[in-house]
Amino acid sequence: MAKQPSVKVEYKVINQEFNRGIKEMNRSVNTLNKEFKLQKEQMRNSSSETDKLQSNLNKLNKEYELAQQKTRMVETALQNVREVTGDNSNETRIWTDKLLDAKRNEEYLKNAIDDTSKQLDKATEAQKKNTSETEKRKAKLNELKASQDTLKSSSEKLSKEYELQVAKLGSNAKESDKAKLKQEYLAKQMKVTADEVKNLEQQLDIAKQVYGENSKEVDELEKELLDAKIANQEFANSFKDSTDKLKNFAAKADKVGGAMKNIGSSMSKYVTAPIVAGVGLSIKAASDFDSAFIGVNLCPL
Repeated sequence: MAKQPSVKVEYKVINQEFNRGIKEMNRSVNTLNKEFKLQKEQMRNSSSETDKLQSNLNKLNKEYELAQQKTRMVETALQNVREVTGDNSNETRIWTDKLLDAKRNEEYLKNAIDDTSKQLDKATEAQKKNTSETEKRKAKLNELKASQDTLKSSSEKLSKEYELQVAKLGSNAKESDKAKLKQEYLAKQMKVTADEVKNLEQQLDIAKQVYGENSKEVDELEKELLDAKIANQEFANSFKDSTDKLKNFAAKADKVGGAMKNIGSSMSKYVTAPIVAGVGLSIKAASDFDSAFIGVNLCPL
C-alpha cells in the first residue's frame, strides 16, 4: 500500500465502517444462538423429530441471511480497498481472502439448509405414515372394545338365562336335568370367556404400540386381561369337576345295570318275594341316577 497519509486515512475509515457492521452482525448471531439453545432445551423431551428439524432449519435460514449480508459487506469493503490501495496491494489480497471465506461460509450454510430440508421432508413423511398407522390401530382398538362389550353382555345374559332356567325347573326337578343344564351353561361360559381373553390380548398388543408399555391404558388392559383369565379358568375348573362326576356316575350306572340283569334272570325263576326285591332295586337305581348324573342321560340298561 502506498504510504501517503490520505491513503492510510481512507483505508482506516474503510476498516472502521466494516468493523461497525460486523459488530452489529455478531450481536445478531449471538442472540440467534442463545434463542436456539433455549428453544432446543425446551424441545428436548416434548417435541417431535420434525419440530426439532424445523427449528434447526429456521436457525440455518437466519444464519444464511446474515452470511449473505456479511458477504455483501466484504464485497463493498474490498471494492473500496481496491480503489484506495490498488488491485495488487497487500490490503487488496487480505480483503480478497476475507471475501473467499465469507462466500465459503455462505455456501456451507446453503448446503446445511439443503441437507436439513431433505431430513425434514423424510421425517415429515415418516410422521404422516406413523400417524396413519396410529389412527388405524386406534380404530382397531375401538372395534375390539366394542366386541369386548358384546362378549361381556353375552356372559351376563348367559348367567341370567341360566338362573331363569334353574328357577323354571323348580326344587323338585331331577338332579340329572339340573346337571345337564349346568353343564351346558359352563360350556358356553368357557367359550365366551376364552373369546374375551383372546380379544383383550389383541387390545393389549395394539395399546402397547399406540400408547407405550408403561401407559395408563396398557396398565388397565393388563388388569382386565388377568380378570378374564381368572374367570375363564374358574369356568374350566367347574366344567372339569362336572365331567369327573359324570365319569364316576357312568361307572356306577354300568355296575347297577349289571345287577339289574342278574335280578332279571333270577326273577324268571322266582315269583313273589323276588319280584318285590327287584322293584326295590329299580327304585334305588333311579335314585342313583338323579343324584349322580352330571350332563348326560343314563345309558339304556
